[in-house]
Amino acid sequence: MSDVLTPAQQRQEEAKQQLADLLELTEGLSNWEVNFIESLSHWNGGFTYKQRVTIAKIWDEKVNR
Repeated sequence: MSDVLTPAQQRQEEAKQQLADLLELTEGLSNWEVNFIESLSHWNGGFTYKQRVTIAKIWDEKVNR
C-alpha cells in the first residue's frame, strides 16, 4: 500500500490540521465559529467542500494572519 495521498486525501488532511489549530484558540472566535468548529471536531468521515472552505476561511482569518 502506498503512503502517497491523493489530492482529495491531502485536502482532507489539511482541513483536519486547520481544525486542530482552531480548536487550540482560546479567543477571537465568534459564537458561530466556536459552535461550527466544535461540531466538526466530532464529525465522522470526510468534510464536505463547503465545510473545508469554511474551515480554511476561519483559519486564514484567525490563525494565518
